Amino acid sequence: MIVSFMIRRFFFLATIFAVSMTELYAQDMAPRPKKFDHYIGVQANQLIKQLINLSNNNAAINNPYLLTYGIFFSECGYGLQAGIGYNYQQTEDKIPINRISKIDELFYRIGVGRKIIIGKKWQLGYGLDVVASRQFDKTTSSSVTDFGSSIDSSSSVSSSLTTSLGYGAQVNLAFHISEKIMLSTEATYYYSKSKVKQNVFATDKFTNSFPASTTESSTNSNTETDKKTFSFSIPVALFLVIKF
Repeated sequence: MIVSFMIRRFFFLATIFAVSMTELYAQDMAPRPKKFDHYIGVQANQLIKQLINLSNNNAAINNPYLLTYGIFFSECGYGLQAGIGYNYQQTEDKIPINRISKIDELFYRIGVGRKIIIGKKWQLGYGLDVVASRQFDKTTSSSVTDFGSSIDSSSSVSSSLTTSLGYGAQVNLAFHISEKIMLSTEATYYYSKSKVKQNVFATDKFTNSFPASTTESSTNSNTETDKKTFSFSIPVALFLVIKF
């Protein structure tokens, strides 16, 4: 009798324990609320122009940031945002002067912001950014002129380095194409302080056959300039954004 009572009590306690563990396991396996929203954007004006007929709209795009990223709290909408852009160009001319020009530009920013829903399909964002850039231009040219009895050869190297640092405000508006894909544009108003360093080095060599003689000369000049600018970027650039 006592054994039977103990067995029933054991099974009763075991059942309660099993039910409790099942509930705890179900709570652990239940989906937790999302804590962060991530946004990755790429400037996509040319792609969109190929997919959608935008007539002959050739408005200049003065937004240098090709890639953007943001991480924001899902509940309150506050977070961090960043952008980066890079441009490299090289051109070479052969006639009448051998000239090589290189442009190397890097733009980046980082800041704080907030995103809020203003409708079923629209999302507004705003924030403050710290912006910086480095722009380097270099041009090398050379020429040789043969006068028959004399030859005049010259070469020059000119370079310009611009570094800037500033801050300002950003406002962006995004339209939800789907839950995870958005199309957005932005307007910025940035203040920046820049330092421009320029150098020009030129040489000239004149060779005379008769009487045999050679004359060489060179010049080297350096300048340094400080600039302060306020720049406003209108909402022309379109970004294709993925949210996850």
